[in-house]
Parts: sequence; C-alpha cells; structure tokens
Amino acid sequence: MKLSVLKLSACLLLLGSAAAHSQTLNWGSETESAIMDSEGTGLGAPELGETFLFELGAFTQGFIPDETNMAQWLDNWHVFDSTTLFTNEDGSAQFSSTRTIQDYDATAQPGSEYQSMFEGLKGYIWVRNTENTEYFLASADTWTFQQKDPNCCSNTPPVTWSITDVDTPVWGGSGYISPENPYIQTQAVPELSSAFLAFLATGMFALRRRRPQGN
Repeated sequence: MKLSVLKLSACLLLLGSAAAHSQTLNWGSETESAIMDSEGTGLGAPELGETFLFELGAFTQGFIPDETNMAQWLDNWHVFDSTTLFTNEDGSAQFSSTRTIQDYDATAQPGSEYQSMFEGLKGYIWVRNTENTEYFLASADTWTFQQKDPNCCSNTPPVTWSITDVDTPVWGGSGYISPENPYIQTQAVPELSSAFLAFLATGMFALRRRRPQGN
C-alpha cells in the first residue's frame, strides 16, 4: 500500500511530536564500550573499586561548564538520575539507566521539582570519581530536558541519550577504538588549590611592585 506524501508527512509529524514530549529518558553508554580513567585503566578494574559515579543531570540555569570554572561545577550540578557500571567478561563495560519525569518528582525534595531544576535545560552525563580528581563531562546538541506533561504519551517510546551522540566532551575523551567499540576516558582534574596559590603569589608580587614608596 502506498502512502501519499501528505499522509506520510502527517505520520512523521505525529511521531516527531510524540518523541518530543516523551516523559521517559534512556541514557548511558553503548554495550561493549571501553570506559577508562586517565591512565587507561578500565573503570571496572578491581584495583579501582567502586569509586566512580555515573550521573545524568543539568547545571543551574545560566551556568555553562568549561575548564575555566571547574571549581564551581559541583555547586551548580543537579542530578536527575544515577547508575552503576556493569563489566562484561571480556573486560568491556556499560552504564545505562531509564527514568521518567514522574519518577523523579515522586522522590524530589521540596524546591527540587523537575520543572524548576531541569525543564528546558541542557542535559549532561558526568562520570567522576568520589575524590573529584577524574572527570568525564559531555553533552550533545539534542540533549534538552523535555517539558513535563503528566497527561502525555504513556505509550510513547523513550528518548535515548547515548555517549555516541557526543561530538566533543566538555572534559575527557570519547570516540571509537574500532567501528563496533566506542570508548570514553576520564581526564585528571587540575589541582585548583595549586592554581589558586599561584594566582595569589602573582597578585602579591604585582601589588608589591605597584605599592608607592614612602618618603
């Protein structure tokens, strides 16, 4: 059976509209991914233990994370969902989870509801260790938290955000080891305290040079 162009366009528009209003998010990495720290050690390695967090969330409206404001990332970060790492027998790994907007609001603290924390904001996946010395932070052009609609789309397929959507991470590395095997790699976080001390030292030196000499 052939569909007219008009009917086909209407079907595509309907499907696109439903996906845009989906209230469920699938997110994470692909199966058989290589997920490594900055030294190239797989995050599932026993020597690393359960030290890494895998989170989906957004930053405070107006805050754009980059390497110049890393000290402020945690203070502006809001978690929508989190998960753990699953390691395969061949050493490859995966992290993934599914959550609905309604599930989030059912457990949200007052003042942290979905509409105030996430709606309309850019989504990010953040992989970090508990010591906050290794980060992987990434987003994609299509990752925007949808508008909450409790009456919408109970049978609509979930929206999927995959690490393979990412072109360039904010921090860390991603790509493909082979056509079938994507990877992500955390990157060491600069020692902000050392940088701050260097900044203070430079400022004090400049202040001494500019201080007027007494008569």
